[in-house]
Amino acid sequence: MAKLILFQGDSITDCKRNREDDRFTGSGYATIVSGRLGLEYPGEYIFKNRGIGGNKVTDIYARIGPDILDLKPDYMSLIVGINDLFRDHLFCGGQRAERFERDYSNLIESILCELPNLKIFLMSPFVLPCDAFYEEYKQYEELNLPQLISDISLYREATKNVAARFSLPHADLQPKLDKAIKLAPAEFWTPDGVHLYPSGHEIIASEWLRLFEQVK
Repeated sequence: MAKLILFQGDSITDCKRNREDDRFTGSGYATIVSGRLGLEYPGEYIFKNRGIGGNKVTDIYARIGPDILDLKPDYMSLIVGINDLFRDHLFCGGQRAERFERDYSNLIESILCELPNLKIFLMSPFVLPCDAFYEEYKQYEELNLPQLISDISLYREATKNVAARFSLPHADLQPKLDKAIKLAPAEFWTPDGVHLYPSGHEIIASEWLRLFEQVK
């Protein structure tokens, strides 16, 4: 029987996936991964993308039933945190990573309580500081953009802590993307410092496949 791989998260995962047809997993890393594994292991895996743009960790918790537990996946990856960071800066003045970590832990604990054999791996949120980032988000006058960029490290660390707490594989994407912008300008990888072009999604896909090798 084919095993189900579930891609879960926010817009980084969503990438305009087709809500009506699971075969079309969007224009991001989920499709890159699906294509590679589908070619290498024909018929051995089924792929479903349930990322939703704008989601915070609490939003994913709110749809834990239909979009995670009811699907009974064999593997699940999760990228979340950038919307939590923006929300916390817009409405709470920042520095709320502790709450993010607590909510994230509650989510993982609830999933594993119902699906103890599910193999989960986590990937950290990221921001790519560039002119496009400042141009895109300068409309939010209440945002201290340099501070927001700095504070992504808190949410990366929180993700790492959650992974360690549950002994889950984890990838910190920020260093990989920071290295990439030394090879080509940030605008080659991202349109706005948050979302990615295909070249950027290729980086995530490579890290995804590396983690998958640890759990499969």
